[in-house]
Parts: sequence; structure tokens; C-alpha cells
Amino acid sequence: MGSVGRLRAGHRGPMRAEQQRIEAWLNLQCSMLNGALRAVVLWADPEASFRVAGQWPADTPPTPSLSNVAAAAARKPACTVDRLPADQRQADRDGDIVTCPLLVADHQMGVVAVELPAGGDAHRQAAAKALRWGAAWLDLLVRQPSGGDHQLVDVIDLVATSLEHGNFHESASAVVAELARRLECERVSLGFVRRQSNRVLAVSRSASADNRMALLRAIGAAMDEAVDQDVTLVFPNTGQRNAHVLEAHADLSGTYGSGSLCTVPISHDGQLIGAMSFEHRDAARFDAATVALCEAVVALVGPILAGKRKEERWAGSRLLDSCRSQLAKLTGPRHVRFKLGTAMTVAVVLFLAFAKGEYRVSADATLEGMVQRVVTAPFDGYVREAAVRPGDLVTADQVLARLEDRDLKLEQMKWSSETAKLQKEYREAMAAHENARVRILQAQLEQAAAQLELVEEQLSRTQVAAPLDGMIVKGDLSQSLGAPVERGDVLFEVAPLDDYRVMLAVNESEVGRLAPGLAGQLKLAGLPDDPLSIVVQRITPISTVEDGRNFFAVQARLLSDDTHVLRPGMQGVGKIYIGERKLVWIWTHDMVEWVRMWAWTRGVA
Repeated sequence: MGSVGRLRAGHRGPMRAEQQRIEAWLNLQCSMLNGALRAVVLWADPEASFRVAGQWPADTPPTPSLSNVAAAAARKPACTVDRLPADQRQADRDGDIVTCPLLVADHQMGVVAVELPAGGDAHRQAAAKALRWGAAWLDLLVRQPSGGDHQLVDVIDLVATSLEHGNFHESASAVVAELARRLECERVSLGFVRRQSNRVLAVSRSASADNRMALLRAIGAAMDEAVDQDVTLVFPNTGQRNAHVLEAHADLSGTYGSGSLCTVPISHDGQLIGAMSFEHRDAARFDAATVALCEAVVALVGPILAGKRKEERWAGSRLLDSCRSQLAKLTGPRHVRFKLGTAMTVAVVLFLAFAKGEYRVSADATLEGMVQRVVTAPFDGYVREAAVRPGDLVTADQVLARLEDRDLKLEQMKWSSETAKLQKEYREAMAAHENARVRILQAQLEQAAAQLELVEEQLSRTQVAAPLDGMIVKGDLSQSLGAPVERGDVLFEVAPLDDYRVMLAVNESEVGRLAPGLAGQLKLAGLPDDPLSIVVQRITPISTVEDGRNFFAVQARLLSDDTHVLRPGMQGVGKIYIGERKLVWIWTHDMVEWVRMWAWTRGVA
């Protein structure tokens, strides 16, 4: 039967009076929850099993899914929100189940589960908050003797009044007005402690504009007496054994004609946070039973109103209260871990504020040859052969590639034949003493010789050679055999292996801190364990954009003589030493400068 098998109804659950109170409480609670569909209360018995102590609606038994979720949450110490199980959902019904533990005398005695229509996080959180507040006063309902049921009805109605309004001022005004009506009081006032004194925030019956401020000060003074003595004060003091200071109560009664007064302090989380004052015309109105009812109302309604007031305060006030609470932990007893943690945090902050460290500008770096020679196509032609690829080491005059020479050889044969033909005609003209023709043939011979020399020069340059010892850093013709090239096209780039430069891509926000002559270190991705010393040589005034950010190219010289393991094109990270700065500045200057720029662009600064 699963977890529901432990749920049994019967007379061995709560006593009948308690069950009636729980059912009345559940009925009120569900009426205040917007859209509640059904609910159930499980209660513990002496055998440590849980029984159904209340259900809503009263004539509708809880669904298996609601009972199962409630039983699973019966031992959980906090409110939970669960989705309705998939096998229980229907096409027209999808919802959440909110559960909350029920405490009696600080012991968990049961759990309440409410099924709600599916909603957003705000809806679920509001439902969970309402259940938590309602569970706080169920404790008093269960522990009250049965003879006080008529008073508990008043308490339930007042709690409902404090919960049904949206904000603090509406709730407070409604509560004091309802209390004044039910107790037939001349005036009921609510105040909370602020700066060591009570400030009256709600009064059931307003005074005239002329004496309103004086009345509020008099009520606040009476509340201060109750809060300072941490006791419920009744004036006149006929029924109290111990004598208490009642000067402010006497002044309030004498000035405004109140026959009797009762002021009850409001306590929450072990602290006195305010008070509620009751004024009546009858001098004997506040007997022991009435005072007990007032105390019960204040004990339940006071923390609820205080919670609403706290939620509505502006952020600065909440922050100030939080700081005061933390300061109280530091200066008061206990809270040893908090004090140690705070001391360590202060020590770290002081260390960061005064300690200094080496500030370095970091930038991506690329290793390049100090000199790079370009090998170009000597004439228009076609690639016949490629002997090297990027990364290959070459020596001076080593053949890198060959161009197609078949057309050039044909051209060479043409001009060789033409030269031979012209030489023959030249000799015949000389023999015939044809001076004019001799001069013409002589010019044609010179032209043919020049063409032949040009073709032979081009033939000699079909072999593309390396201009120096080094490494091919660019140019791969192995995949372009037979492709046409034009005169001047770059075929290869050759860099020497004995002289390098480092090109750093420095962010524009950091380039202003650099200057020629600053030293630094370079770590290459291929040699992470061997840092290389560098020095800044030149900062170019031209920026480049990459990934939406501006970078400036900074040239640095490599100081290391051990360059046999280095290769052009290696990449890594370079760091330029700027000098000592405070650690807190090193870690926060980027954010501070961003905020300054943002403020400048928005016109704030």
C-alpha cells in the first residue's frame, strides 16, 4: 500500500476537541489560499504513525497522491513544493502540492499538505509562506484548554485578518480596528521599536489633528514602559502582585480619559520588537481572562505583522538591520565560528589593502623572425615541382620549387635558329659588299641575341632557390602543381633561425602602461617549462580589432641566446613587468576602470 498504509483514521488520533480545532484551522487556512483544491492534515499518535486529523473539503477524502506526498513530507523540517505525480494528472488538471510541518511546543507533531493549481514560483512561494504563518498559531490552538474555545475563535479571526491583506499598513489598521470592535475598546494601538523607543504605526481611532502627535507620543511612552520592563502592564495596577512602573500609563489615562489600559510587548525570535496597547473606558475592563486573550492575540498577530513590515522596508533599512544583527553577533556571547570567520576576513582584507605585489601586463604573443625574406615568382608560368613545405629547414641557394620550362625551351630553340639564319645572311651580305643590308642584318642579329639571352635567363630562374639559411614559414605549393603563377606572386617566406622578435597583442586598456625598455617574460605553448626573457622595443600606434576588442601590436626583443629549439610562428603568453602595486588594486582595477567608463558614458561622473 506504500506510504499511505501508515495512515489510519480513528479515535486514537488527536482528541476530539483538538481535531475540531485542527479542522477549523484547516478550513480557515484553505479559505485564505487562493485556488486551493483540497488539503489534508496528518497527525502523529503515540505509536509514531500518522493519522488523518483533518481534511478539506470536509466531505471529500484526500486523493492518494495528496496523502502520499503528505506522508513522505511528515518528517521533513521545512516546507516543500512538489508537482502533482504524473500518473494523477489529467488533461484539465495539473497542479502543485505544498507541504509544511506542524509544530507543538517545538516538537513536530504533523504535516499539512495543500493541492493548488499549477502556478509560477511567486504563487508557490506565497502559498508556502501563508502555511508557515498559519502553522505558527496552530501551536496555540492545540495547546489551549478546551474551555477557551470561544476566545480561540477570536484569535483565529484576528490572525485571518492579519493575513488577508496585502501590505503591512492595511493589515495593521484592520487588526487594531477589529480588536477595538471585539473588545469594545476606546482605542487599540500598534507600535514597533525604532531607535530604542516605540513608534506608533497604527491606531484604531484617530485623534484630531491638533492633539494627534501628542497622543502618539503618550502611547509610545506607555509602550516603552512595557518593553523596557518586558512584562504586560495593566493600569490601574489592582490585580498585579509585583509593582511595576506605570507613570506613562497614568499620564496617558489622565490626559485622554482612559479608564483602564493594557500594554502587551511583542516578542519575536527572543527579541522585543514592539508593543500593542489597549484602552477602555471601564476601569475594571482588563481582568485576567481578557489580559490572557490580549497576550494570545499579540503573541500570534505581532510576529506576522512584524514580518510583513520587514518585507516592505526599503533595501537600505534592511541592510542596516542586517549590519546591526551581525554586529550584535560580534560583540555578544556565543557565535564563536562567526567571530573567527569575521576575524579571518578582516585579516585578509587588511592584508590585501596594504600588501604589494608585482603588477604585470599579460598579452598573447607570437614568435617571428627578425627578418623574413619573400621568394616570388620570377615570371608568368606554371608550377612544375615543389620540394619544400612550411616548417622545412633550408640552406641558401637550395632549390625550393621548379617552374614549367617547356615553353621557354621552345622559345630558346626559336631564337637560336633565328640567330643562325641571320648570321648566314650577314656573311652573304658581307661577301657581296651590300653595306646597307649588312647594317640591317647586324641590327637584327643584336635583337635576336638579346631575345635569346632573355630566354636563357628565364630558363635559369625556373629553379626557385632559398635566399638564405632558415625555415619556410609560409608557402605550400605541393597542392598546387600545374597551377599558374604570375610574376611577383609570393611563393615562399623564409625566416632565419638565429634572430627573433616577439609580437604582443596588448589590450588597449593596458597599452598606456607600457614603455620601451620594460622587461618581461615569455612562455611558449611548446616550451611551457622554459621562460624566455624579453624587453619591449616598440609600441605601434595602430590597433587591430579581434573578438570585438581593440589590441595594439607591441614588439619585444628576445634576450635568450639559446634559439636552436625555437621556431617562427610559435605562440604563447608574454608578461611585461610594470612595477609594484597594491594587491587590491591589481585585482580590482579592471572593474573600477570599467565602472568609471560606464559612469562617464551615462553622464554620472
